[in-house]
Formats: sequence, C-alpha cells, structure tokens
Amino acid sequence: MRLLPLLLVVGCHAAPAPVEPAGQQVRPVREAVRARPLPPGERGVLLEGERASARGDRAPIELWSGPGGACALTVGQGASASRRGFDGREAWVADARGVSRPLHLGSRADLVMDLWLRTQQWVLDPRASERWAAADGAEGLRFRRAGEGPHPEVTVEVDAVTRRPRRAVLVRNGRERVLTFTDWEERDGLALPMTITESAGGEVVRVDRFTSRRRPPGSPARRPASSPSDALHRAAGGPLPREEVRFDRGGRAFVRVELPAGRKAWMLLDTGFGSHAISRTLADELSLTASSTVALRGVSGAQAARRLRCERLDVGTLTLRSCELVELDTGFLSERAGFTVDGVLGAPLFQRAVVVIDGIRGRVEVRDPARFDGGAEAWQPVRLDGTAPCVAGQVRASGEVTPPLWFRLDTGSDDTLTVSRWAVQAFGLAGDRTGLAPRSLAGPFGEVRGWRKSADALLVADSALGRQQVTLMRDDAPGPLSDPWIAGNVGTRLLRERRVVLDLGAQRIALESDDGR
Repeated sequence: MRLLPLLLVVGCHAAPAPVEPAGQQVRPVREAVRARPLPPGERGVLLEGERASARGDRAPIELWSGPGGACALTVGQGASASRRGFDGREAWVADARGVSRPLHLGSRADLVMDLWLRTQQWVLDPRASERWAAADGAEGLRFRRAGEGPHPEVTVEVDAVTRRPRRAVLVRNGRERVLTFTDWEERDGLALPMTITESAGGEVVRVDRFTSRRRPPGSPARRPASSPSDALHRAAGGPLPREEVRFDRGGRAFVRVELPAGRKAWMLLDTGFGSHAISRTLADELSLTASSTVALRGVSGAQAARRLRCERLDVGTLTLRSCELVELDTGFLSERAGFTVDGVLGAPLFQRAVVVIDGIRGRVEVRDPARFDGGAEAWQPVRLDGTAPCVAGQVRASGEVTPPLWFRLDTGSDDTLTVSRWAVQAFGLAGDRTGLAPRSLAGPFGEVRGWRKSADALLVADSALGRQQVTLMRDDAPGPLSDPWIAGNVGTRLLRERRVVLDLGAQRIALESDDGR
C-alpha cells in the first residue's frame, strides 16, 4: 500500500486586485471613530445589549473589541451561546452545541471584516490606505475594497459631516449583506454605534441594540476547545457492518442510520454539505417538527428549506442527540445511486467523529476522536472554508500548469475534479477547446454547464494522480464554485480507489492508495 501525502501549500495563488490607495482620506474617518489604537495589554471595550431577529427571536448579545484587531461576538448565554471571534491571528466560530473550529480562506476573511466593521477597527489596519479605494460623493466618502484574493468585497459609506461610517456592504459568492450603523456614542476617545442593523436581499435580518459598555477583566477572543454536547460515542468505534455501507458507481459512500422508532434510512456522507438533511417523505413519516426555515445553497442554485429537529440519530456506535436536519428533495441522489436515499450526513458528523471512507475495501469507519489512535497515518493538514475541508493541488491541461490552488474536498460530488470558471479562464485550461465535450453537473436545485477534458488532474506532493477526465466550468455558477479563494472541488471519482481518513475536528486528513505505484 502506497501512502499519498497531501501537499498543503501556505500562500496558494490568490492575486490581490489592484486598487487606488485611499491615502489621507482614511485619517479623518479614523479620528472620528477612534483617537488611537488600543495598546497591548489594554482590556478593550465590551458592548452589551440584545439581538432581535426578523422572526421575532430575542437573545442577549455582547460585542468586544481589543488591541491588535482582536474582537469577539457572543449571542445567547451560557452553554447555549454561539460565539465567533478573532484573536489577532486565528478567526473562529463556536456554536451552541459546543463545537468550535478555526476559519480559513474566504470564510476567515469574511468573518474578520464583519467583526472589524462592527467594532470600527477596519480603519485601524496599518495598511488601510493601501487596501482601500476612496471616492468623494455628494453625501460623503465611499471606500471600497476589492473582492479578489485575500480580500472580501466591501463598500463603506461615510457621512459627509460626522465622518463616521453609516453603512457597509459585504459581498461574497454573489450574496450581499448590509450593515447599517446608527446611535453613535462616544466615551474615552472611542466612538461606537450602539445600533447595528443587518440586511440581506433588501430585508432586515437582525438588529443589535447595545445599552451598556464596560471594560472587561480579560479578552474573550481566544477560541474555546471543541467539546460537542450532542454526540455520544458508546465505544471507540470502527468499521460499520457490511450491510450498512454502500458505494455508488461514482465512489460516493452511503451509510444506513437508525432514526426514532427503529426506522432505518440510507444517507450520503457529504463533507461539502453544511448540515444534515432528510427527505420530506421520511420527515413526514417520523412527524418531525419544523423550527424555522433556512436557505440552502449549492453549485446549482439556492432554495429555502425547513429546519427540523430529530430526537436521535445513530450511525455505528455514535449517537447524535437532538439532531438538526434540513428538509431536502433527495430524488436526485436516489436516481444516481440506484436505490432510495433518504438524507445526507454532512459537516456536523465530521466535526464529531473521525470518518474513514475506504474505497479500496468498500467500507466506512466511524470512530470516537478521543479514543482514536492515528499514529500510523500519514497526516496532512487541511484548511477549513466554513465547514468544508480544503486541500491544495495543481492542474495540468492544454499544456498549461496552474500554481498551487485550493480545492474543496467534497465527498458529496461524484465528479473527479471540478474546476471553477475563473480558474479555467485565469490559467487557460480550456485551451483552444479542441477535444472538449459538453458536461452538465446536477444538484438538488438544478444543473450547471461545463466541459469534460482530459488532464493531469492533481499534482500532489510532486506526484501526479493520473490522467483524468475533469470538468471545466463553462458558466459562472452560484455558491462555492464562484468563490475567488477556491478553484473547484475534488470529488469521489478521484478518491474512490483510495482510503480517506477524515479527522476534521483536528484539521487533518490522510490518504492511502493501493495501486502499487
């Protein structure tokens, strides 16, 4: 058995877009919101108040800003609180179920910018004048930061009289969010908005109203340890019984889970899906209660879905308690798999267990991370874009070789390698289009178009993984395949002759091949 180490390159290709420097125009804005940067050791400022959502939900909220760009936002109280923060180096999120994870790539940049805008630290960046373009308008200044490479696309509108920001627009993957700042309060040389309204699609999503401010004794910006409260490992775990595992022709793995009342169901193992999902038919059969709605997004579009609560879900020796699922039309999965598929086990599973998808032997393992001995594995780090693991690789096609690029490792895709349109264009991968064949990628919300082309799909650790038929995107696709940080997806047809060990809670994976090369 040959080990295939997976090369993770720090500083993968991401060329920043050129902008005209904002120069001295940043200075009056900086002076209007903060007289000076906070020195090291400063306790920072904590705003306390309440968050009200468009659904009518209310929860306590805290927003902290400190030295070195550190900041943190907490919604809720105690064990049920969700948090996100930036400690000056690491950006992270922690949910109400005790799972915490770092953020990398575009999700990291998006979170840091969101927090910097809320705490008005965006003007304290030492290189702010180089990274922002500014333009005078009738109502004040407009600063813009380009959405290429390591930068999210942001526009900040500044009031002509007060020189304080009144509105910020953030755009990622075609989705626009707007933050509106009102009710400014100044104290100790620091001015902050006491009301922040967030909108999306032209509708208000939530309003944060702060009623007090104080200096806390310590910093809340350090990421807490991940300790899921809803996962029970009854044993160390291991391979699932043969009758509880299936692989389809594309190499995707399905496991049979047990739901309430002893109901069994086949579910897809999907690292690219941000939640668990269940078919409407099975949800109705189990009389699952809907708690809210959520917008599901994929490579082929978006769709609103009900969020459901399930008492328990068992897979192997792991029990997920009070499990959240979204309702999904799984007909497209059943059609491609050749049998009835009733759901998806997504990112929450991989955050709570070590999962081994062994395409060589046709088996799946689910293990307790606390009792997993991975000393024999050839581990390589991964980066997390949101919940999705990302790996680095290169593509050789039409005589062109790309620099190291980031790809999502997506076990829900039965493609080999799917390359985003921006990467196809940037690196000339389609060539003169000789030998290209039309290709459609199907998803739960429709299809997107591409071409099939023969290419050396991935060069990993200086070793080619063989000549492959890869998909080059022909059109701009919504969602992940429009992300300027990510060049595409690695699917199961590229991995099906390999054993993949996914320890995403520890941000690492291992690959093994049995090809004898």
